[in-house]
Amino acid sequence: MSSVGMRAYKVIYPPLSKLPPPQFHVQPGREWFYVLHGTVQLVLTDTRTELAAGEAAEFDTETPHWIGNARDDIPAETIALYGQQGERVHVTDV
Repeated sequence: MSSVGMRAYKVIYPPLSKLPPPQFHVQPGREWFYVLHGTVQLVLTDTRTELAAGEAAEFDTETPHWIGNARDDIPAETIALYGQQGERVHVTDV
């Protein structure tokens, strides 16, 4: 069995009005994402957080979660890193 480390994806979220109803996901690992453009909403169980361009979030993907666009007028774009083995990514100020 091969070991898969971090995977990176550019994710584009359509405007809020074009999204299907929120559907929570749970899987082993961690997720980290950085907002490139627009504003996204991150919902972890019952906690909703909006993140704008230049902001980042990291969370345990075993927590029920949903990510989507927070605005209705423009798409939102993120770079997301997924770690299947629980790797961690830390954001520091330079």
